[in-house]
Amino acid sequence: MPDMNTFEFLITEEDDVALLLYAREGKADRALVRLFRNEQKVEFYRNEEDELTLENVDDNVFVSLAGKKQLLVCEVLPAENDDELEIIDSYMSEIVE
Repeated sequence: MPDMNTFEFLITEEDDVALLLYAREGKADRALVRLFRNEQKVEFYRNEEDELTLENVDDNVFVSLAGKKQLLVCEVLPAENDDELEIIDSYMSEIVE
């Protein structure tokens, strides 16, 4: 079983950012991302009962998110081939600073 608190930010050549994390129980509802650049952390509020603190976030993520209002979130699970991931759900989350 993977560590459910594992996350990864992906930054495309177009400077779009996506957050990948393992699928969690229940549905996301009014997801919200709060950025703390000076502390290199992101707080992710998936719904009223599910909150994650993502620490040691690379500074490039904050640079790419500067001025953006939303973040693409993809919830994933291991695919049949354990080296791959399957997207279970994806949605946009509001960004606040």
